[in-house]
Amino acid sequence: MAIRRIIYAAAILLVAILLLSQHAKAQENTDTATRLRAAIDAESAQPGINTVLVFTNLANAAAKVGMKAWDSEGEPAGSFELEVPANGLAFVLASDIVDQTEPHRFIGKVESRARGHLTGSAILVGGPVTDLPAINRVRRVVVSPNTASRPTTQPLSETTFPVVAAF
Repeated sequence: MAIRRIIYAAAILLVAILLLSQHAKAQENTDTATRLRAAIDAESAQPGINTVLVFTNLANAAAKVGMKAWDSEGEPAGSFELEVPANGLAFVLASDIVDQTEPHRFIGKVESRARGHLTGSAILVGGPVTDLPAINRVRRVVVSPNTASRPTTQPLSETTFPVVAAF
C-alpha cells in the first residue's frame, strides 16, 4: 500500500514537472501545458469546484480516449472523447464531460478506455489545488488472431477516477 502511494505521488510529481516545464521539446506540449495551467488558474479563481482529468500518452502513436461518467446514484451522467497526441498529454474538465442539468452539480466517477499506453491523473481545483486518486490499468488485447503463430495484440489502457466533482 505504501509503495503504491509512493508510485502514485511520483507519477503526479512527474506530470506536474512535465506540465510546468518551460523547456518542452515539442511546441504542442508547451501549448497544452500552458492551456492546462490557464484552466487551473481560471477554475481556481471561480467559485465552486471542478476536476481536471489529465491523460499522458506513453506511446509513439496518437490515441483517442473514450470517457463515461456516472453520478453518485450510479446513473449515466455523460460521455466525452479526447484525442491525446503521441508522447503528449491532453486534459478535460469534469464539467465538460457530464451532461449539464439543473442544478449544475456533479459528484461521481469517470471511467476511460483507450487503445495504446496512457496513464491518467486527476487534479481538484477551486480552492486549494490537490490531486485525486486515479486507478490505471494496461492490459493486452487481441487485435487480429493469427492461427500460424501468436495472435497480434495491442495495449488497452483503462483509467478509473473514483472521485470526480464539478459544482
